[in-house]
Amino acid sequence: MKECEDLNSTEIAVLIICCDVCDNSPNCHVSREKITKKIQLKKPIKILKTLISSGFIVKHPTRGSMTYAITKRGIDCVNKNRI
Repeated sequence: MKECEDLNSTEIAVLIICCDVCDNSPNCHVSREKITKKIQLKKPIKILKTLISSGFIVKHPTRGSMTYAITKRGIDCVNKNRI
């Protein structure tokens, strides 16, 4: 499980995008497509999986598909790394 200091720049960028999509709210559930649409990387799903396994993002199953939400830990990490 990674700590905030152990994240590389692309993981921090994806985390910041997730935080912006959710408006800094841990109660927001958005689809993977909404997050990956804003990411200009080759493998955004792989980065999402590492952030989920580290506890910065949580998967939430819904009736139609899987949604994602940023955790309090993820919001704290974004606030530390924001310029």
